[in-house]
Amino acid sequence: MYRLNEITSSKPKKIFLLIDVNDVRYKRSVDYIIGKNHQIVEIIKKESPKTKIYLQSILPTYARKERPIDTIRAINQGLEKIAQQENIIYIDLFSHFIDSTGYLDKKYSLDGLHLNGVGYQNWKDVIKHLVR
Repeated sequence: MYRLNEITSSKPKKIFLLIDVNDVRYKRSVDYIIGKNHQIVEIIKKESPKTKIYLQSILPTYARKERPIDTIRAINQGLEKIAQQENIIYIDLFSHFIDSTGYLDKKYSLDGLHLNGVGYQNWKDVIKHLVR
């Protein structure tokens, strides 16, 4: 957040935000994480009003006690509300990465958190129509 002006000063056409899974690990509250995201959106809108903002959901995880899936789901619900309130686009990545159990599909990651090549390809496929 402290370096956000480095991005907004160039007045980009689009910004895709995906942040905060590490804040879950550090036991930041759902409200704190949602509030921080909202603050970032507000700063972007103020400093670069013509920039189109895409707020992406946090990706699911598996086998990660320090990043509980229910917490991620709750944050994503809050992110979707921010998008509605701020009239920006919400991208639901989460549902494109889960398996039938509701956790990160193992084909997208080797460690349950970081994406592998197949995962990044899936992400690209989800957002490519918005990047152009």
